[in-house]
Amino acid sequence: MTTRLWCRCNAVRDRDLAVTLHDALTDEGDQIDLLVTGDGGTANPTGRRETRQFIAQEHPSALVWLGGPLDLGALQAAAETALPTVLVNMAEDALTPLGGFFQRGRVRTALSSLAGVYTRDSAAAAAFRQAGAVHVYPAAVLEPSVTVLPYAEADRVEMAEALNSRSVWMACGVRAADVPQLAEAHQQATRRSHRLLLVVEAADPDEGEEIARRFGERFLQTGRARLDPVPQEAEQVHVADTPGSLGLWLRLASVTLAGGTMAGGVAQDPFEIATLGSGLLHGPRTAPHAARYERLGAAGATRQVADWAELGGAIEDLLAADTVARMVTAGWDVTSRGAQTANAIAALLLDRLDRVA
Repeated sequence: MTTRLWCRCNAVRDRDLAVTLHDALTDEGDQIDLLVTGDGGTANPTGRRETRQFIAQEHPSALVWLGGPLDLGALQAAAETALPTVLVNMAEDALTPLGGFFQRGRVRTALSSLAGVYTRDSAAAAAFRQAGAVHVYPAAVLEPSVTVLPYAEADRVEMAEALNSRSVWMACGVRAADVPQLAEAHQQATRRSHRLLLVVEAADPDEGEEIARRFGERFLQTGRARLDPVPQEAEQVHVADTPGSLGLWLRLASVTLAGGTMAGGVAQDPFEIATLGSGLLHGPRTAPHAARYERLGAAGATRQVADWAELGGAIEDLLAADTVARMVTAGWDVTSRGAQTANAIAALLLDRLDRVA
C-alpha cells in the first residue's frame, strides 16, 4: 500500500514546509507520496463530515497540520479514522476556534489523540497541554530547507593561504550608489586593523567596473575578481563581480553585511550568511525575511545598525574574534533547528506509521 503524507496547509508559504518534511522522510529511504491541501490549490476539507469524506477518498497514511487555526470537526474526523496526526508550528491562538465551555470535553478528546504537537514557544505548549494535548514539544519550529550556497573546500583553502591571515569583512548585494557609505565605514574600520580587506559582492556583476572605479576615487586600492580572482596584498577593497563566488567569500569573511538591508530592495536571506560561519550584520530593512532576522537577533546571532553612520563602528566592534565566534555559534544553532525539528517530526511519523502498517 502506498504511504501518503497529507500536509494540511493554512497559508501558501506552508507548501515549502511540506516539501521540507517530505524530504526529511524520504532521506530515510522511505517512498512517500505528498498530498497537499490549503496551499492555494486544493482547498482544505472543513468540518467533521467533509474531512471524513476526504480521508475515505484520498486514503492518507498520516496528517501533518501546518499552522493554525484549528478545526475541531476535522481533528475529530482524523481521530475517529485513527489517522496519525501531528500539529506543527502551533501558536497559542491556534486554539481560539476551539473555545467554548460546552466543547471542552470534545476538544480534550481530540487533542489527546494527537501523535504530537510542535509549538512555536513555551506559552503555546502550556496552552495545548492545558487543553488536553499529551505529546507536546515546545519551541520546535519547522523551517523551509536552508539553501547552503555552494563553494569548493579546495578553493577556500587556496584563497585563505593567499590572504595570508588578513581579516576580511564582506558587503553583499552592493550597488554603485552604496560606495560612499561603504568606503567611509571601511576607512573607519581599518583604524583597528590596517590590513583589513573589504570584499564587495556586486548586486549586478556588470556594475563591477563602476563600483571599483568609485572606490578608487576615494583613494582605496581596489581590485576586481574579473581581472584577478585573488586579492593582492596592496588591495584594500576587492569587488566580487563574478557569479557563484558568494559561498566562498562567506566562508572567508569574519563579518558580512546582508544585502538589501541598508537601503531599498529586498533583504538577503540571513540564513545564507549564518549557515556558512560569518558574523551577520544588517540594517533596518529585513523584509521579506523579517521573522528569520528576528529569530537570529533574539539568539544574539546578529548585529543591527540603524543607518550607514553606525556601520564603521559596528565593524570595529565585531572584529574582536570572541564576539564574532559567539555570533556564529548562535547563528548555527538557530539555522540548524529547523532541520532538527524536521528530523524529529519525520522520526515520530515513521514510528506511528510502522505501528499501523
